[in-house]
Amino acid sequence: MYKLILVDDEINIRKGMEHSIPWSEWGYEIAGSCENGLEAVALIQTQEVDVVLSDIRMPQMDGIDLMKYINEKHSKIKVIILSGYNDFKYLNTSIKNNVTDYLLKPTDMDEFEALFIKIKKQLDEERQTDKENLESTEQHLFVWLGRLLYGYSNERNITRFDNLLVKYHICFDNMRVVVLSIDGCAGDDKNHLHQMKRGIIKSCNENCDITFFLAKDENIVGIYSDSREEENHVLAVVHALQKHVKERGNGTISIGISDFYTDIISLPEAYAQAKCCVNQNIFNGKESVFSFSQLTEEKPHKIQYFNTQLIEKHLMANDYDQMCTEVGRVLDDFIGAKTKDYRFVDTMCLSLLFHVALWCVKYDVILADILKNMGTDYMDIYLCDTLHKKKEFLMALLFAVQLQLEKKLQAQSGTQNIAYQLRACVDSEYQLNAMSLEYVAERIKKSPSYVSKIFKTEMGCGFSDYLTQKRMSKAIGLLTNPEMKVYEIAEQCGYANVSSFIKVFRKNYEKSPNEYRNEMGCEL
Repeated sequence: MYKLILVDDEINIRKGMEHSIPWSEWGYEIAGSCENGLEAVALIQTQEVDVVLSDIRMPQMDGIDLMKYINEKHSKIKVIILSGYNDFKYLNTSIKNNVTDYLLKPTDMDEFEALFIKIKKQLDEERQTDKENLESTEQHLFVWLGRLLYGYSNERNITRFDNLLVKYHICFDNMRVVVLSIDGCAGDDKNHLHQMKRGIIKSCNENCDITFFLAKDENIVGIYSDSREEENHVLAVVHALQKHVKERGNGTISIGISDFYTDIISLPEAYAQAKCCVNQNIFNGKESVFSFSQLTEEKPHKIQYFNTQLIEKHLMANDYDQMCTEVGRVLDDFIGAKTKDYRFVDTMCLSLLFHVALWCVKYDVILADILKNMGTDYMDIYLCDTLHKKKEFLMALLFAVQLQLEKKLQAQSGTQNIAYQLRACVDSEYQLNAMSLEYVAERIKKSPSYVSKIFKTEMGCGFSDYLTQKRMSKAIGLLTNPEMKVYEIAEQCGYANVSSFIKVFRKNYEKSPNEYRNEMGCEL
């Protein structure tokens, strides 16, 4: 509906036009009824008006002065003069002031309807053109901002976007760069992830003072302008933003915030800081919020390194648990860390993967086939957006390599081959509650006593001890996830009830699972 105001000093004429004409059917609503031009000006100054239908001769401010005012101050408003005076002077003045039409009283209703339908069509076309022009200009604005993040665009273009920068509350004299990251979505389908990001941007821009856009590198980026340098203001805004996104069912987000800057040329530096901060969710989990000042205040994190010689030794000894312990020693040390060198974790992982490739060459194992069967690639380590996922990726590959090495032992003695089958069965199915000596014996078509003897001879420990060791190792890994309940861990480790799990855990570690978790600092 377009808003129309009626201006005429004769109340009967105004009321007649207001109530006898089907304005809503024509696409209009009456926004006001005014006795003279002064009342019309006051109304135009307080609300949006699309069309003015006015008489010429009125007290205080007549139609001529009103049309002049509208032409100078609100040129997009359509003005229609409805007058009983067929005077050339009035017509000429109307033309000079871009009046849409000049009608003489009395007016034929069909002519009246045709005119307003024509005006509505003009307004529709103008509104569509304005919308397209605005969308085009906004797109150019965000492209320009995206280039500024990398220092590629000319800051002199700022005058071109003055109005939009004001609209989006962006001021380069006082700003912070804010980067959002959707938790747990790294490696998802790119099209789906792109649409998720678009949805979050739309939702945030409708409910937040920060204007976000999608940068060239697919990061969700916003520029927060506030003359107050204290961080508590922007922190309050982003925490509210996190809550809003979560309540809207868009998942959870982590947020990185740059330092305070007062110059447009500092955008690349501010963007690099914000990206560094948002990537702290690798070490601190989902819904993390970090500002760059927090990183500079922290002591540098002491970096641990993989002992590749030890991992190779355990690999050749088919000791998966010890490999897992060594990988966990390094990666678990980063839990809760704050470090500007967040990329170093991926560098370390790639270094270990390089050694795995060398071992495969050394022991005549085709790594390319292993990766293909796993449906993965070296570079997928970058898609693992938590320490837990990175650890899972490395251990899955090491386990696959270990299995390939074990297959080479199948040509050895029958006893060794049976021992291999026994271990493979337990290693792959120890999480089943049904796992037992009888279960394994049935799988390889041997008697339980025979299986027990072979297991003790070849593995160096009893079947029950080995099964418990596997399950406890799995439990230790799961306990590092504070969101998992103890009963859930018990189920995933193959125990029928949580009481049995706690009893076995306490026997092996002299403390309950919750006590162990608390000592490790993994509690919620």
